[in-house]
Amino acid sequence: STTTARPNIKFEYFLPPANDANLNAFISPSGAFCAGAQTIEVELKNSGTSNLTSDSLYWSVNGTAQTPVYWTGNLATSETDTITLGTFSFANGVVTNLEVISKKPNGVLDQYPSNDTLRGAISPSMNGTYTINNNVPTVGTNYNSFADATADLALKGICGPVTFNIATGTYTEQVELGAVVGASAMNTITFQSASGDSTDVILKYNSSSSTARHTFVLNGADYVTIQNMTVKSEGTSYGNAIGIDGGATNNTIRNNVIIGVTTTSTSTYLALVYDGSGMDTDNLIDNNIMQNGSNAVYANSP
Repeated sequence: STTTARPNIKFEYFLPPANDANLNAFISPSGAFCAGAQTIEVELKNSGTSNLTSDSLYWSVNGTAQTPVYWTGNLATSETDTITLGTFSFANGVVTNLEVISKKPNGVLDQYPSNDTLRGAISPSMNGTYTINNNVPTVGTNYNSFADATADLALKGICGPVTFNIATGTYTEQVELGAVVGASAMNTITFQSASGDSTDVILKYNSSSSTARHTFVLNGADYVTIQNMTVKSEGTSYGNAIGIDGGATNNTIRNNVIIGVTTTSTSTYLALVYDGSGMDTDNLIDNNIMQNGSNAVYANSP
């Protein structure tokens, strides 16, 4: 037998509330900023149908309540205003947890409280001298690996020149550095042997991938210097010791020992330095010792 039933469909319509203050984002600090005193600013939006003329903002730093801010103004629906909450001194290398809560828009309870709270885990950008030492954990100004160092660069950006002095040893890892917020002709990034001897630090990797052939690749990174190191590719079919890609510009590869596998192949997949995007400009490869590989440098002109 066949049974048919008519479905019951219910539509519910919700009208926008009259009083709804929405905290959109942190305006400051944002992007690359250095440790020290910073102004805390947030964006307040009127998401209600009535004009927003007052609000109370309660905020805390690492769970400690700060002095509330009582705002007055006149925002029509969807209009915003930037509110200064106060200042806080951010410590280098320390993540600070900020929380801001909007309460009582126009002096009444918010009719849509789900957008009342704004949270952020904020850390100053990197600046100064750091170390990479695989015999010491990642803590303070030391990184246990290149991967940990480049992850922090990507997460925090830089607000001044940054140098990584690398302890003597062998580092077996594949390193990729993308664009870093704050990098410029003044705010440069340097990876170098702590001793200044290019044979003291060996970065090596054995790739088996045609699309990730590098040991160290600058993928859209700018103003980076790699110097006084040994960079080695051990991949027998796919192995570029250093890659330049993604529109990387103004980088310097200097005074290194760059080593590939012994091969009779002419494949560019085994070139010691590979620059194949055609978008990478003003990169300097200077005074390096090149050993083995199919070519010393393969570069695709823009």
